[in-house]
Amino acid sequence: MNQESPITNNNNISMVLKEIDKTIRTVGVDRLMEILVFSRQNPIILTEHQMIYAEKIIQAVCEEFQITVEELYSLQRKNNRRNAIGICAYFFEKYAKIDNANSAYILKKPDTTISVYKKEMNCLNPKHPFDITILKKIENIEAKLKTT
Repeated sequence: MNQESPITNNNNISMVLKEIDKTIRTVGVDRLMEILVFSRQNPIILTEHQMIYAEKIIQAVCEEFQITVEELYSLQRKNNRRNAIGICAYFFEKYAKIDNANSAYILKKPDTTISVYKKEMNCLNPKHPFDITILKKIENIEAKLKTT
């Protein structure tokens, strides 16, 4: 068994602790605990291609909604964030063949939440004024994704 030197091991621990600190600042202690427990309970199976495409989708959605990635992952209750998450999940499935469990892992939300948000995106009414705005955003994001 190849053991790391104490210096390398300390550097790795330091890097892990810095990432934990950043995560806590972004999502909070309770949410980090949920994520850690969830990650141990549910093995996530994603290809590198799926992860890269998911990142592109998230970036395009955040740009269209004019929010940061941190805002997308925050716990604040905002309709635009809810719609942005739903659109991410919708495109994850449509373009990257990512299921709800893996979408939940990527977006740091429960499976049921992802399912509800995605269903809302599939049920948008092209005659409803609010839905028209969201459908236009979906068209814009889809155009961006096709050009990248």
